[in-house]
Amino acid sequence: MSLALSGKLALITGAGRGIGRAIALRLADDGARVIVHYSVSGEAAEELANKINAARPGTARTVRADLSTLAGVDALAAALAPGEQVDILVNNAGLQVDGDGIETIGEADFDLLYAVNVKAPFFLTQRLLDRIADNGRVINISSGLSMVAHPDKIAYGMTKAALNAFTRSLAKVVGPRGITANAITPGVVATDMNPWANTPQGAEALSGSSALRRVGRPEDIANLVAILAGPDSQWSTGAVIDASGGTNI
Repeated sequence: MSLALSGKLALITGAGRGIGRAIALRLADDGARVIVHYSVSGEAAEELANKINAARPGTARTVRADLSTLAGVDALAAALAPGEQVDILVNNAGLQVDGDGIETIGEADFDLLYAVNVKAPFFLTQRLLDRIADNGRVINISSGLSMVAHPDKIAYGMTKAALNAFTRSLAKVVGPRGITANAITPGVVATDMNPWANTPQGAEALSGSSALRRVGRPEDIANLVAILAGPDSQWSTGAVIDASGGTNI
């Protein structure tokens, strides 16, 4: 525990499970207070907040909001207390759908992907611009699929590529206030979103495509978020950082 983030407030979307959960735990371990956002993983989010608060009482709280709608985005932004500022905004919440090829995806699923993966982080950041503290951090969790061709996940990859573009332009907008904006592009991480990665066959296949010869873990991404959130990353902004263990290089 470094406590490098002592006194900071972090808002992590989609923090009830998977990568978001690992990020909340790591930032709390580094001394930050955390807002654990969730949409449907209420029980998991409350368990996480209780775990964090058991170690440091009053450190974590949960907020439910459906980020597929602007009303949900507004509800999450409104959950801040009057005068409360966010030091670290982690736009982690994301969605995948089945049948994500150009021949198979329908308009409803396409719109849902863009609502959660692009529209929500854009408008949440917009709503919070004057609530993000000077010298704060915006960290967007993108995907390695934004950087490579994957015909079976074409729409999902498009949404994450849009998030990368948003990150670069946002860095220019918030830079004069000392705020940095960066994106992280994980490869396949062993979470419940990718259950096949937890099988022996899946782990073997993924390990073979990684330069580091193993499957990514949520903690791998959380550790990189912690670096970007900390005081030593003040000169890195507008970056899209690979966090795939050297997959596809």
